[in-house]
Amino acid sequence: MLFPSLPSLSALLLVLSLCGPATLARNIPVVHQHLARGAESHQWTNAQRLAAGLPPHAPRKLMRATPTEPNVAKRHAPSASPSLSAFANLPIAATETRTGRIEARTVADDASLGFVQLSSVEGSGVLKFAKESDDASVVTFTSSGLTPFDIATTGDSPLLTGDSPLFLGGSGTIAIATASTRTATLSSVLQTSPHARPMATGGESAIWTLDAATQKLVPLWVNPDGAHAKTTLAYSAIDGALLLAGDIDAYNQAHPEAPVTEAALYYVSN
Repeated sequence: MLFPSLPSLSALLLVLSLCGPATLARNIPVVHQHLARGAESHQWTNAQRLAAGLPPHAPRKLMRATPTEPNVAKRHAPSASPSLSAFANLPIAATETRTGRIEARTVADDASLGFVQLSSVEGSGVLKFAKESDDASVVTFTSSGLTPFDIATTGDSPLLTGDSPLFLGGSGTIAIATASTRTATLSSVLQTSPHARPMATGGESAIWTLDAATQKLVPLWVNPDGAHAKTTLAYSAIDGALLLAGDIDAYNQAHPEAPVTEAALYYVSN
């Protein structure tokens, strides 16, 4: 029989009329229910968008940092504050302006090398040693805790021309460090601010801190990248120069014909 009987057809239509709407409602895709609730289509998955007749999301460009990708901001940022490791055991001097002279001594045997003399007559701020303190430069400085300060000559100093003071500091724009053979020469330099990098003309003046217990003048050099380097004062017997070094042993290994010895500067009051 090709067609159902009339009673069977009537029964089938009755079943469809009773359960058809509920069944259709249950089969409505979830995405259409979301549409009725006002959900944002950009939050749907691609499957939901396709079921609603919408195109899939556009591909997103993902960026991932790699080990070779430089951090430009960090690479160019100067050191925010000085390393205080060099001053870990340094007795802090009270804020005070002092005037006097500077004596250089060897560290190994505490022998006097003489008194510092800056001259504007023989060259531009050449550093020499005077045997007697009366022939040395008279200097003044204001200590203020651990803040590096300038050391400037006064008008009472011999071998000076004009009224402008000379500032005792490191000459050069090099970077010093452990295992490095580079040095900066101690001489008269242009005035710079505390923690400043070497000037383009080459030098730093505000590199000094005073040990209140021994009156030792402790230098702290700032490298061109802004890092504060461990700094050791060295004396060259060949040319009578004082140098700021990062590693005396490394320097002597590289210059066996002209070795240097560790030295120190001390403030001597008038």
